[in-house]
Amino acid sequence: ILINNSKVSGIITQTSSIGNKISGAMIGIGLNVMTKPVIEKDRFTPKAACLRDFTDSPQCNIEFFLGELLNNLAENIKMLNKKDYPQLFQKYCSRSAVIGKIADIYSDPFTGSGEKIYSGKIIGIRKNLELIFENNSTPVRSGRLSLHK
Repeated sequence: ILINNSKVSGIITQTSSIGNKISGAMIGIGLNVMTKPVIEKDRFTPKAACLRDFTDSPQCNIEFFLGELLNNLAENIKMLNKKDYPQLFQKYCSRSAVIGKIADIYSDPFTGSGEKIYSGKIIGIRKNLELIFENNSTPVRSGRLSLHK
């Protein structure tokens, strides 16, 4: 999640599969509420911040945000259980911070060389979460994303 081009939250995912079936998935959510982490700036995280940097509201505390996060996750899980995939996908796309932005895609330095593999304007997201770039017929399904300023 970006606020004024500063990263205040992130998600990391990993899946494992057996054959063509996903056998497990792990999702981690990080949210900087009261303090910003000390990180080394790079092309993927040019600036870090915390929510407290943007508000003096007394609701800006971990307990409030954890409650809101759990409520929103529960709503999304209900949509999943009802197989309301189109509404969940539309919600995801409407909140995307990348659609309409110019970005570079790099190979994952943990599985490759970390070199730039594509650059351009992101014009959409497919239902399988591949990124669609303007003037590129091949959707991007993996790599690390770096947004241009």
